[in-house]
Amino acid sequence: MQKKRDEPTAPAGRRPTERTYLAILAETCPPDAWREIVEKAVSDAKAGNAGARDWLAGLVLGTRGGKHTLHELAAEQAAGLDPVRDDARAESDPAMRLLRERP
Repeated sequence: MQKKRDEPTAPAGRRPTERTYLAILAETCPPDAWREIVEKAVSDAKAGNAGARDWLAGLVLGTRGGKHTLHELAAEQAAGLDPVRDDARAESDPAMRLLRERP
């Protein structure tokens, strides 16, 4: 079944359900708690824990299904980019909304 031209389209990016879960995750696991989790995983990986090593490798290499890798983050920082700010600007730009809504 094809979508009709006058039907609203879902915004680009994450679905509302994903955003809700991510918001809960951000509230429940602030950066300081995440740092402790990662530090424990690094310690466990160094001690020979294969699960911790695999988990860390997946995050570092971007193989865990995430949208971004640490390499991309480093490149964005080096280039002075701020994807969160840029996404917010694009969201308020009518021309960008039209591009995202194109079939």
